[in-house]
Amino acid sequence: MGVWMRILAVFAGVLVLSSCASISKEDCVAGDWRQVGFVDGTKGRAPDYIQKHGKACAKVGVTPDLAAWKAGRTKGLEQYCTPASAYLVGRRGSSIAPYCSATQLSAMRPAFNHGAEWWYYERYIRDLRRDLWDVERWMIRLSEDDAVSYSRLSNERWRIERRIRSAELRQIRYASWPG
Repeated sequence: MGVWMRILAVFAGVLVLSSCASISKEDCVAGDWRQVGFVDGTKGRAPDYIQKHGKACAKVGVTPDLAAWKAGRTKGLEQYCTPASAYLVGRRGSSIAPYCSATQLSAMRPAFNHGAEWWYYERYIRDLRRDLWDVERWMIRLSEDDAVSYSRLSNERWRIERRIRSAELRQIRYASWPG
């Protein structure tokens, strides 16, 4: 296994281990369950998410206050279940959590779609830039005698650059939620 693969494996292991606990030991002991619930609500987390906190806090002998957590989560969902939040969810390439009312979800859908369009263009532009990098790498490797291939690659580079500019201009329309 190469050095970079080992580094990547270690990094992935640290990432997995750090993502296991839903809450820190300090937050368990602090016991501000209303605030913990509020944060969970703003992230659109499920009503049973507190079970993860319960499991994590059991390690330090703490039991979550379910009523306080639910009250906080309800307040947090008021912020999550908005078009502005839905736009950001779409822009991250995520899905809307299904814990909002039907009326709220209906109001959120256009904003989510707007954000999702931005995300689509972001990925598309990233892929085009990768293609451009590949073409430029091939151009560098060509010998000076291979003018035909260089010309062909130069034309391809120009086409990709044009597609990038075009996609960037289209993406601007989705850069923010007008609502």
